Parts: sequence; structure tokens; C-alpha cells
Amino acid sequence: MKKTLALIPFLLVSGLSMAGQIRFDNSGRGMSVDYKFFGNYKSSFAGELHFTDLVTAASLNLMCADIEHQISGGQSYLVNVRHTLAMSQNYKDAGTVYARSYQSVVDDATGAALQIAVWARVYGTNLATNSGGDFQLDNAWIANNTSVYQQAVVFFNSKNLGPRDALYYEPNPSDSGQAQLGPVPEPASLLVLGAGLAALARRRRKV
Repeated sequence: MKKTLALIPFLLVSGLSMAGQIRFDNSGRGMSVDYKFFGNYKSSFAGELHFTDLVTAASLNLMCADIEHQISGGQSYLVNVRHTLAMSQNYKDAGTVYARSYQSVVDDATGAALQIAVWARVYGTNLATNSGGDFQLDNAWIANNTSVYQQAVVFFNSKNLGPRDALYYEPNPSDSGQAQLGPVPEPASLLVLGAGLAALARRRRKV
């Protein structure tokens, strides 16, 4: 068991991928946002998403990094979990924005603002000018939600303060769910995760 407990934090801290399974429970703080994606007008919830880690039974507060795929309440899917600092530049930037700002989400407006900033970074949009990339906010929505947009730009620009790491939950296979961003666990949380996975491994050996 000691070897297993030592291995789990190493896997997460070293940036190696870890497999898991998560279930989408419900949405948290956020609001509906109107935008264009690949030129098509869409409307989606932007904000926190509440999941359960089905390996450890821990609650996860995540944020969508994948507009292409939709999920529904109660849906579960396998994921590979890796560090954004080990990924391509857009995901490094999105992970930095998320990691620097997720603790600033205190209400629906800030939840939506952070989600908008994450999407802009993932899809290569200059949010300050709402141009470029595959994701742009609808101008009428901006006009009706100026303070949310301005806060999103603040979050978007936090990338310039220096890199930060986040966890990327990648569906496996890719079309089985929706990719998410989450915080890197603190050392104490890593030990709890390691204990949960070690217990799971012991139960499997007994079967």
C-alpha cells in the first residue's frame, strides 16, 4: 500500500496521465451565454460544473474546456487526467487562466466570466477585441452583459502574470463526454486520492 500511496502523487505532480471516471451531476454558478462557434450562433451555460469522481467518490468542481461536446445530468464517462502545462500552448494558457482565477468565482457573473475566458484561450480568441479564433461572443450579448464581459477580459489577461498548472480531464474515447478543467489537488488531497485508489486496488485483488 505504501508504494501505491507514493505513486499516485508522483503521477499527478510529474504530469503523467492518469485514468479515471467522472459523473456529471449538475451545474453551479454561471449563466447562459450567446456566442458564435465556427460561425454558427449558439447559446450555452457558462460556469461551474459539478461532478463526482467515481473512483474516490470525491466531489469535483470543474469547468468546460470543450464546446464541441454536450453532456447531461447523470452522464458518466472515462477520462484521462493530465496537466495543462504539458499540453499545447492554447491549453497551457487556458489552464493558467483557470488556475489563477477559479477561486475568484463567487457568483453567477464571475462563474460565466471565467468560463468565457477559458473558452477564448482554448479556441485562440483575442477576448479583448472579441476577434480571431473559433469562438466569439455575440455582440448583442456583450451589450446586455457589459460587466460580465469586462470581468472575463480581466480573467483572460491573467495569463500574462505567468504560467499556472491545472488538470485536464480528457474523455476516453474523445466523443464519450466533455473535456473539463479542474484545480491541481493540494498535497493533502493527493494523499486522500492515493488512499482511495489503493483501497480500490485492494478490493479488486480480493475479487
